Amino acid sequence: MDSGLYNLIKAGRGQIPCDLLFVGGWVLNVFTRRFEKKNVAVYGGKIVGIDEPDSPREAVKTEDATGKYIVPSFIDAHVHLESSMLTPEFFAEAVLPRGTGCVVVDPHEYANVVGVEIIDYLQRAAEVLPLDIYINIPSGVLCSPFEHNGARLDSPEIKAVLDKNYPNVIGLAEFMNVPGVLSADPEILKKLEAAEGRHIDGHSPFLTGRDLQAYVSVGIRTDHECTTAEEAMEKLSLGMYVMIREGSFTRDVKALYPIVNEAVLDRLLLCTDDREPEDLADEGHIDFVCRKLIDLGVKPEHVFIMASWNSARCFGLSGRGAIAPGYKADFNILEAKDGNFSEFKADRVYIDGKLIAEGGRYLGKTEPVDLGDLKKNSVNVSDKLSEEDLRFKVEEAGRYEVKAIGAIPDVIITESLKHTLEASAYTDAQGLTKWELKASSAEDILKIAVIERHHALENVGLGFIKGLGIKGGAIASSVAHDSHNIVVAGDSDADMWACVQELKRIGGGLAVASQGQVKASLALPVCGLTVNAPLEEVRSKIDILYREAEKLHSSLKRPFMCMAFMALTVVPHLKISDMGLFDADNFTLTEAAGKL
Repeated sequence: MDSGLYNLIKAGRGQIPCDLLFVGGWVLNVFTRRFEKKNVAVYGGKIVGIDEPDSPREAVKTEDATGKYIVPSFIDAHVHLESSMLTPEFFAEAVLPRGTGCVVVDPHEYANVVGVEIIDYLQRAAEVLPLDIYINIPSGVLCSPFEHNGARLDSPEIKAVLDKNYPNVIGLAEFMNVPGVLSADPEILKKLEAAEGRHIDGHSPFLTGRDLQAYVSVGIRTDHECTTAEEAMEKLSLGMYVMIREGSFTRDVKALYPIVNEAVLDRLLLCTDDREPEDLADEGHIDFVCRKLIDLGVKPEHVFIMASWNSARCFGLSGRGAIAPGYKADFNILEAKDGNFSEFKADRVYIDGKLIAEGGRYLGKTEPVDLGDLKKNSVNVSDKLSEEDLRFKVEEAGRYEVKAIGAIPDVIITESLKHTLEASAYTDAQGLTKWELKASSAEDILKIAVIERHHALENVGLGFIKGLGIKGGAIASSVAHDSHNIVVAGDSDADMWACVQELKRIGGGLAVASQGQVKASLALPVCGLTVNAPLEEVRSKIDILYREAEKLHSSLKRPFMCMAFMALTVVPHLKISDMGLFDADNFTLTEAAGKL
């Protein structure tokens, strides 16, 4: 006889005391889609009873929830933990007090640096942290053949990981290679076949008609890239789950909230995708997405169902997402003054029936997750490179037309601009006169470089960028989607090189330099993407970096976030990789300058 099941039955029937009894609260019933005045009984980390208020039950401890609202823990249906710049234990510390009890992660950024070993790391994290972590294996590593990253995840690697049957691995993460699916590329088909019978996340912006139907027919079940109600409704009509996303860079709630209704509610999920540290600290996590939807007029009951039950069903997370007998006792007790949910806060957060956060404060002890092989320094810039490699050399004197990346505030696409620069003379090491193109901060034409940092290949892609507004310095980052080489921009080669040297020294991160000196930096030593530090500490250092960037007259509110996407070669229009300037519209490398 299983004593655990025996006692659950006894506690459920009220024949032995339950561990916890919550009385006086309004409980969200995800099945009837309404709040009901009920008492909630918990035993052994599970919910064993949902009682009428006047139905007494013995309990070891009784908690008063009068005037409060009890909802299931929130689930982020699609998130890249790396964007928070926090390792999993500190991410958990940041989001649990806000009511997030479960995340479905795509470690795409980590995988571009270290490959399959990231799955081992996240599985270890899932086994020791109170935050439930489920993993989808990145499906697009390497993202493009026109850049170098740290590792590849081709079909043999994906199959090998799936064959290990990790408890927390669900399936494949966002399938970004839409052309590969539609053209039935053999390698793409092998990846899909390896994941047959498992969950496969989608990534299909603007896809429609028969192409969308073909994409869905291979087993792809979700999409988080909808930016219009019409696009979302077409995907819903084909049986897809649509994730309403509100990240730091991509914010779609305002465009998609009109689609929320009873007819399609059960196929709508909430996700953040990418959440920067400052937004995580100032706005929140899934709780912020919920508040924004409620503020736009969506019924709170519907919002909290999208934030919990729907994701649990989509991903097959058994025993999660509802407050009902037999389900995990993962729930939030919310404060919503006078029933105004647009400003709700998580008063208390319970995981497995244990109080894990109260009043916005994490009550657990943050234990470090074993980094394993991730301890190695992933910033491996060739020692043969020097400041001289940042010089944009041309054959002769004269005027040149350069192609410049046009950075657009708060948008990951760029413009493809043209600008005229006059070649400047310099003297080389042999005393010979040579020619180069320099940045022109007066015209906001800065130099930008991507330096390969995984295999010391000596690759340096050089180009020009407009829209950063920097004068008298440079900024750099080892967070550069998707290959995460070092991206650096400025109006001074000396300052650019000082930033690069600082990132080598600290093992990756962010840096600002001026007058040849580093003014501020943030170390991200885990894969050059994250750090073992609390959110508050990371946030304070980022604030310092932004203040230093402002001193350089940066015209962008978040220049590092903008920089991170300048190397994303799969997004239009003009980008740059370690192999050179890239025309994303024609998917080819392109010359950065031509003689007039």
